[in-house]
Amino acid sequence: MRSSFMGMEVQKRTLQMAQKSLDIVGHNIANEKTPGFTRQRVDVSSLSISSFTFWQTRLSKLSLAGQGVTAFGVSQIRNDYLDKRYRDMAPVAKEYDTKLGIMLEIETTLDAINNVSLLDSFHNLKSALQQVSLERPDALEMTSLVRNQAENICKMLRAHSIDLNRLLQNNLVELESSITGANNLIDKIVEYNKAITGEYILDAGRVSKGQGVSEYGPLEMIDERNLLLDELSEYGNIEVFRNVNGSVRVTMAGVTIIDDQESQKLVMREYDDFGAAVITFSNGVEFRPSSGEVKALMDMLNGYGPYAVGAYQNSEYGIPYYLQALDAFAEGFADLMNEVNKGHLNDYQMWNRNLIWGGDALDASGNKIPLRDEDGNPMFDSDGNPMFVRARVTAANIRISDEWWDNVMMIGETFHARSISDYAEGASYTAGNVFKDPQTGLYYIVEANFTANDDVRSNYLSGNIRQINIFRDEDVPDDYSSSASYSAGDRFFDPDTGIYYEVGAVGLEPPKTLAEALEDGDITAIGVHEGDWHRANLDGSNLHRFVAALEAHRSWGRALDFGGSVFGYLEFLSDRMGQGIEFLQNSLKVTLETIGMLLDNRDSISAVSETEEGVNMLTYQKWFNASARLMTTMDEALDTIINRMGRVGL
Repeated sequence: MRSSFMGMEVQKRTLQMAQKSLDIVGHNIANEKTPGFTRQRVDVSSLSISSFTFWQTRLSKLSLAGQGVTAFGVSQIRNDYLDKRYRDMAPVAKEYDTKLGIMLEIETTLDAINNVSLLDSFHNLKSALQQVSLERPDALEMTSLVRNQAENICKMLRAHSIDLNRLLQNNLVELESSITGANNLIDKIVEYNKAITGEYILDAGRVSKGQGVSEYGPLEMIDERNLLLDELSEYGNIEVFRNVNGSVRVTMAGVTIIDDQESQKLVMREYDDFGAAVITFSNGVEFRPSSGEVKALMDMLNGYGPYAVGAYQNSEYGIPYYLQALDAFAEGFADLMNEVNKGHLNDYQMWNRNLIWGGDALDASGNKIPLRDEDGNPMFDSDGNPMFVRARVTAANIRISDEWWDNVMMIGETFHARSISDYAEGASYTAGNVFKDPQTGLYYIVEANFTANDDVRSNYLSGNIRQINIFRDEDVPDDYSSSASYSAGDRFFDPDTGIYYEVGAVGLEPPKTLAEALEDGDITAIGVHEGDWHRANLDGSNLHRFVAALEAHRSWGRALDFGGSVFGYLEFLSDRMGQGIEFLQNSLKVTLETIGMLLDNRDSISAVSETEEGVNMLTYQKWFNASARLMTTMDEALDTIINRMGRVGL
C-alpha cells in the first residue's frame, strides 16, 4: 500500500507546475513588445521512481509508481543557426546601406554633374567661344563672356572640392563614432558575461568537470546579451561561441575580441599619417573586416580607385576617388586651356600666358616658395619682382590667371615663336639652327654644321655661327606665306621657329616653301622674336582652336582613368556614380529581403505569439483545474481513510 499522502504530493506538484506554466505564459505575453525578448517555456518531465534497495519486490516498487510531474527549469525557445545566419547577413546589409548613403551624398555634393552645374557650364563655355569667334573676337565685352564662363567653372570645381573634403571629414568623424559604438558594445557584453556567469554559481561542479552550465540560467540577461551581439554584428563580421561557464567568446574579422571577461578594442590611427583610415585592435593586429558599417566607412574613406597607392588605399570608388578625379579634371582643364593659348612652363619653370593656374606654392609655414635658378639664386622678372614656384593645379585652387584678368583679349592672340633652346655642349648643330647663349643672352644662327665641343665664342670666331638680332613685339612682321610675292629687303616671320628673315636682292616669288627659299639662298635669317606671342588675331582662329580642344580626345587621370573629351569625362564620372548607386541599391534590396526572411523564421520560433500563448494559457488553466479537482477527490479519499476506517460498529 502506498503512502497515504503521496497522492496529495503528486497533485501539489501538478498544481505548482500548472501555476508556473501560467506564470510564464503571462510573462511571455507581457514582454511581447520588449526588444530582444525570447519566449520562454517550463521544461517538465515525469518524476522517476526512487528505489535503492535490492530486496524490494515488483509489487513493492509498484507502490512508488505515479509520482507525478517535475520541472527542470525555464528555458528559451531559440535557434542558434538562425542567430548565426542573421549575424552573417546583418553586417552585409549595413555595409551596403552605409555605402549607399555616402554615395548619394557624393552625388548631391557634385550637384548632379550630368544634369546641371559642371557639364552645363562647359556647354556654356563652348557656346561663348563659338559666339565670340564668329561675331566679335576683337570686342572686349564679348571675350569677357568666355572668361566669365571659365571663372564659373573654376568656382564650381573649388566648391565641389570644399564640399567633398567636408564630406570626407564628416565621415571620418562618423567612423570614429562607429568605433566608439562598437567598443561600448564590447564593454557591455563583457559586463553581461560577468553577470551571467555569476548566476551559475550553483553549477560550479558541472563547470569544473567541463560539462558546462545548464540551459536554465538568467534568461533576461541572456536576451540582453543576444541583443547586444546582434547590434555588434552590424559593425563587422562576427562569430559567437559559448564558453562552458555561460559566457561567450566573440571573434570579429577572425580576431578574438571578447572571451569571457577579456576583450580587445578597436583603435583608429591618424588619417593624415597614411592618407587612409587604418584601424587596429588594441593588441596591435590590423582590423580587416569583410563586411559591416566600419568596413563601409573605411572603403569610402580609403577608396582611391585607380589613384590608390600604398597598402591601405584601395580600389573602391570612394570619396578620395572623386576628389582625385576632380583634381585630375581641374589639372586637365588647365592644361587644355593653357596649351591652346600656348601657356606653358619654359626652361626656368616660368609660366607664360596661362589662362588657368593654381596660385603660388606654399611651404609648411604657409609662405611662398621662391623660384631659383640652377645655382640656387632667387629669380626675378623683367620688372625686378621676385618670382615664386607655382602650385600644381587642383580642384581646390584652380582659378583664372592674373594675366587673363589683366588682358581679357588674350584668348584672341596667336602664338608664334617657339622657345629658343640654350647652347648645349656636345650637341650637334646643323646650318639654319638657332640657339641662345645663356651667358650673354645673345642669339646665334648656325652657318656651318658643327659639334658643340668648344664654347660659343670659339665657334663664333671660327665662322660656324653668326649673331642675329632680337626683335620686340612692336617689330613683328607678317607670317611667311608661300603664296605671297616678296621684294628685296622685305621681312617676314616663321611662327614655327620664331625666326625673322629678310628677302635678298632678287626677291621671292610663289609658290615656294620656306625650306626651298632657304636652300636657294633667297632669304637670310636676321633675328629671333624675344617673346612668344604675336599681336591680337582678329579672325577668331585661336578661339576656334579652344572649341576643337574641348571636343578633342585626351587622357584624363592616372592610369588612363578615361580617354575622351571634356564632356565625355564629365558624363563618365556621372555614369560611374549612377552605376555605383544602382548596384548598392539592388544589393541592399536583395540583402534586406534575405534578412527579412531570416527574421521571420527566427520570430516564428523565438517571438511571442498571442495566439499560441492564448492556446497555452487555456491548456495550462484546464490542467490546473483538473489537478485542483483531483486534489479535492484525493482529500475526500484521505478523509475516508482517516476519519471513517476502523469505525465499524461505532
